Amino acid sequence: MKQKTIICIVAAFLSVVANAQDYNSIMNGDFKDAINMHQNGQLQQSHVKMKSLAEKGFPLAQFELARNFDSGMGCSVDFNEAYKWMSKAAYNTTWNKVPESVRDFQGAAFFYLGMYNMSGMGTSKNMAEAVKLWQKGSTYSSPYQANCYLQLGFGYQRGWGGLDKNLSKAKDMFKMASDLGDPDAPYYLAEFYAQGIGGATQSDSEAFKYIKLSAERGYADGQCLMGEIYDNGYVGQPKNHALAIEWWKKAAKQGQSDAIGYLTELGVSW
Repeated sequence: MKQKTIICIVAAFLSVVANAQDYNSIMNGDFKDAINMHQNGQLQQSHVKMKSLAEKGFPLAQFELARNFDSGMGCSVDFNEAYKWMSKAAYNTTWNKVPESVRDFQGAAFFYLGMYNMSGMGTSKNMAEAVKLWQKGSTYSSPYQANCYLQLGFGYQRGWGGLDKNLSKAKDMFKMASDLGDPDAPYYLAEFYAQGIGGATQSDSEAFKYIKLSAERGYADGQCLMGEIYDNGYVGQPKNHALAIEWWKKAAKQGQSDAIGYLTELGVSW
């Protein structure tokens, strides 16, 4: 799962701020300056300016400040501060004042809060709270909506946070994440068709379709599995050693340990 920063995405929407009646001067002024500083490598200066805006209640700045503390961009890594500012961003009541194009980053804030609660970073571990936060985040058309659905899929599959295990709901969550472009979700969705569980009709062709989709989207485990499929002739596919090596190389370049092991055993470099 790849993390994105609002910096790159907001820059594409700065031209629409004229339509926003509130926060217009902030978007065109200090916030834009902070973005430019970040893009120019002035990370500490950007962080200071973003912190000033966050303290004034600007939700986009609160979100970005939390990501700074999470990754150490322009400051020291501090998960307590990251959690504090992500909470402020998630529950900020002024998101309706920012341009509609970036308003759904409130959903991204809920996603991150869920991950913090799952991992215990910046707060106590609380899977029940994590599930609630992902449920909230999944209602926003944010860049992290698919990630929320993916985590909810795991939740129903494994019974996280008080959720009853429900393979049918898990399949539905993985399907929604997959339809939104998530690279991991098709890999997990394939299992339902391979085994004929969760209300899915057993189908090798459907299983292969989703494994391949995951691999094509760059998910390393999916790429490794594609290699195994072609090496062994799984799920109705013909054996093709050359294709197996090709997929293992893609996975190995991402550090996938099984693929590295297969290639090492074969004496193939990547």
